[in-house]
Amino acid sequence: MLFFFRTHYNLRRSSEALTMTKLLFPILLFMTYGCTAHANVGIGAVAASDEFVIKLSVLNVTSDTATIGYRSLPANRPKSYGDFLAIWQGRMIPWRAPPLARITIPQDTDSGSVVLSGFTLANLDYVVGYGTGPAISTIAASVPIPPVTGESAEGGTSTANPAPGQPGSSVTMTLASQTSEALAVRYATLPGYQPASYGNWIGIWPGQMSPYNAFKPLACADVPSDANLGTVAMNGLSLGAEETYTLVYFTGPAAPASDGKAAPGCAAAWSDGGQTPDTTQAAAMLVFQTASRAGAQQPVPSK
Repeated sequence: MLFFFRTHYNLRRSSEALTMTKLLFPILLFMTYGCTAHANVGIGAVAASDEFVIKLSVLNVTSDTATIGYRSLPANRPKSYGDFLAIWQGRMIPWRAPPLARITIPQDTDSGSVVLSGFTLANLDYVVGYGTGPAISTIAASVPIPPVTGESAEGGTSTANPAPGQPGSSVTMTLASQTSEALAVRYATLPGYQPASYGNWIGIWPGQMSPYNAFKPLACADVPSDANLGTVAMNGLSLGAEETYTLVYFTGPAAPASDGKAAPGCAAAWSDGGQTPDTTQAAAMLVFQTASRAGAQQPVPSK
């Protein structure tokens, strides 16, 4: 009798264990393959990022000069690439009007200061722009000069910095979303700027790339809209986990127009097989590292 009860008890436990295994098996499969699939989607997630933009500051203003400090992208050579500063009357750049004065930056340092002259300032708003190449359409940063508030020691007007609440503006770029196969890049240019008409484009390179010594990008995309704020899609990528990549925003076309034709898009410029496209008109740069397979899928804000 004791043997019978023990046998019945063992059989019952085996049956319960089999039933439990049947119930847990699909869950185990999901945990194994479902999590792996989720991790593959997250390969392209961002672990960290650093953004570099062009910045201007007003150092000093008199009735006929403006001393402007600039900080461009790392390794830029402003004199060699035709970078310039220009000044207009107004609170934003009037893109189709000639400037009151303009000067090509006379040194090849990526940061420094320049004195603008050759004009007379009234008690009005003014704005200074920084161009990444010879054309006005390459302007990637600006800073306002508000109406004067006092007299300098030399008898001229002076203001040390833009008025509070009126910081300089820069072309910026952030990741809106990302997977290992695609990116959505959010951009912001200056007010009134027309990115598509001015040939703006974005490229992505592996590693920590310098736009001033560029090779063929993994992919590139022309900015499709003349809205100064928007998003650009980049598809067909294959980004690895825990890898570093560099995104660069350009305020000039990858190749100039020729024979009366419009400038080619960035993809056509890079696939032509001829001269290397122009990458010196770089306005913003974002260096980011993808997360591990288990990393979060949301971009980390720039430092």
